[in-house]
Amino acid sequence: METFTFDSTSKDNVSLSKVVFGCGYKNGGTFNETGSGIIGLGWGPLSIINQLDKSIGGKFSYCLTFHNSNVSSKISFGSNAIVSGPKVVSIPLVKKLSDTYYYLTLEGVSVGKTRLEYNSNFNSNSNSKASVDESNIVIDSGTTLTFVPSEFYKGLESSPVKAIRAKRVSDSQGELNLCYELPSDGKFNSHL
Repeated sequence: METFTFDSTSKDNVSLSKVVFGCGYKNGGTFNETGSGIIGLGWGPLSIINQLDKSIGGKFSYCLTFHNSNVSSKISFGSNAIVSGPKVVSIPLVKKLSDTYYYLTLEGVSVGKTRLEYNSNFNSNSNSKASVDESNIVIDSGTTLTFVPSEFYKGLESSPVKAIRAKRVSDSQGELNLCYELPSDGKFNSHL
């Protein structure tokens, strides 16, 4: 158990005591020397969000920057986590049985000016027009891959294939379909 002290925009510092905190040694996975730790942001009992719930009301937001950026990544808790301003869009998260995941409702995906609607037909053999199922997708910022039903993916994949003007290459691990060779100038040409 530790006492965490955070800088605050409204006070000098905020201290929270009796927070469960641990260290790992010989960790595996996709982490490397550029990472300095991992933080649990799920809804589970040991996540930092759950442990700080009385102080932050379950609210948090973050903005991650590139590893080599001159700008620091930021995480905000409580009332400071509310993001507002011009062109800001909020999407409500849905809590389900699992305390690990955040769910939201996927209505469609746009690539440039092309939009593919998502509906519950992709999860069944029905040909009738169906409405979008609430909380039909898990969002996980720590996962590289996005999984959608194959029928939906086929329609989705065709849009970037038409739009990206670059040489397609095979993924060495055989996992990804949309891999492209980076042009020598480092810029992709697209027709979006």
